[in-house]
Amino acid sequence: MPYLGAGVGIYGLRESEPREYSNWEKGGFLQVSVGSEAQINEGFSRVFAEIRVNFAGPDDPEPGDMDFATLTVAIGLRFAY
Repeated sequence: MPYLGAGVGIYGLRESEPREYSNWEKGGFLQVSVGSEAQINEGFSRVFAEIRVNFAGPDDPEPGDMDFATLTVAIGLRFAY
């Protein structure tokens, strides 16, 4: 059974240079997921494959404009009761 999802979340990003400075950023991100799952037995076990992408654009202009994204690829087994 294929599925598609979207949502929002929060992140924390810390960058530091020893004895120089430390910068701590917090903000929101947008998440998009696409995947598929299949039941493998008469019980509640399911196998799944999913790709998830997170996009964020911190508000702090120093040291310049910055955007970042993460990509997660997951394959696994779900147990639902």
